[in-house]
Amino acid sequence: MKIDRLISIIMILSNRKRVSAKELAEKFEVSVKTIQRDIDAINMAGIPIVAYKGYDGGYEIMENYKINKSVVNEKEHSMVFNLLEGLSKVYEDKTIENLKEKFKCANSSMNLIEEGNIVFDFSSWGNADNTREKLNIISEALKLRKTIEFTYITFDGNSTKRELEPLKIIFKGLNFYICGFCRLREDIRLFKLTRIKGLNRLDNDFVPRIVDINEFFKPREDNLITLKLKFNKSALNKLDDYFDAYVIEFNEKGDAIVEVEYPENSWIYSMLLSFGSDIEVIEPIHIREIIRKNAEKIIKLYK
Repeated sequence: MKIDRLISIIMILSNRKRVSAKELAEKFEVSVKTIQRDIDAINMAGIPIVAYKGYDGGYEIMENYKINKSVVNEKEHSMVFNLLEGLSKVYEDKTIENLKEKFKCANSSMNLIEEGNIVFDFSSWGNADNTREKLNIISEALKLRKTIEFTYITFDGNSTKRELEPLKIIFKGLNFYICGFCRLREDIRLFKLTRIKGLNRLDNDFVPRIVDINEFFKPREDNLITLKLKFNKSALNKLDDYFDAYVIEFNEKGDAIVEVEYPENSWIYSMLLSFGSDIEVIEPIHIREIIRKNAEKIIKLYK
């Protein structure tokens, strides 16, 4: 929208000494003449912008003119900027870059990253290019209202080819997900980004469907089981990754006793097995038996 572009131009000029029309045109993907008209509109709004010709020419806000930037305090600026900076490492979006420019402008004398006490980084450890590439493809499909296709690997290791009408990109529980209408299952589904392979945008149009995203995050009540687990001391540093502190108690030997409800599925079996010999399933008996059989299969692999 034009108003967003005008505000962003004002913030860029406030944050930097001089910017050329060509640089602004490339940033906002418009013509130089459009930028010139934008500058005229900003001048008419009462913000004096001076144009300089020549090799080092460009636009800058008239010296001694001050823009009121006291919307939020310095700590709030730093917090929001760090959040945007972390998100921009995996998600390339002009709105995010424009917001960063605005916050730089508001505190141009500060190093917003160093001033903050919290560092946000939404990228994975190692190379984040794969995550960034996937998010860019999905974001473009969302904008153009085009379907995407990919191979999805389930938690059980099975793979299926999907065509999806993307609706939302979701970040929850330290993972990215894509929510959309799956044409294979004919239903709204949620897909974990790391399990999506061979992602491509198709040229198939769709009309976005209305979906209540909050429905996906309600606690599941189907197939719930109550687990009673015992962990030895060497596992204590990992318990908080899966269980809230209030469900953990300790016996006289220092072992942690956990009682918690989870839907029974293959994820539960894998999660319990990931603790190795540091865990004992006390109840229910049938889960204890499943874990025992899986442990025996693992032992056979190494005989």
